[in-house]
Amino acid sequence: MDKVEEKYEGTFRILDYSISHKLLLLRSTEIENEEVFNKDILFISVFYIEIKETLEGIILREGDIKDFKYVEKKYGNQLTQLNKVFILESQGCRYYIGASAYRPSENNLLPSKSSIKK
Repeated sequence: MDKVEEKYEGTFRILDYSISHKLLLLRSTEIENEEVFNKDILFISVFYIEIKETLEGIILREGDIKDFKYVEKKYGNQLTQLNKVFILESQGCRYYIGASAYRPSENNLLPSKSSIKK
């Protein structure tokens, strides 16, 4: 199975996190010609978060077995095949998100308006 690796430019911030829905939304907002343009990364079925609030540029990839074991130890429970560990690299640092999947998208919502439908 090929591992995911994608590069995202911009300053990403944690915009929304729903514990009950297990969703985490990271957003980068740019304003061009008085129009708002958002790049969102939505993580689904989130069970572990180890990131800082603001990330400048992101390389996102699926973690390997070493990353999986690291998160499993920190999480305190055994992970299943449905669980994935995503690595976010930003400015030379590595951050971890445990989730089942992620979905990138773009929109023109107001910068502080979440795209998570609760």
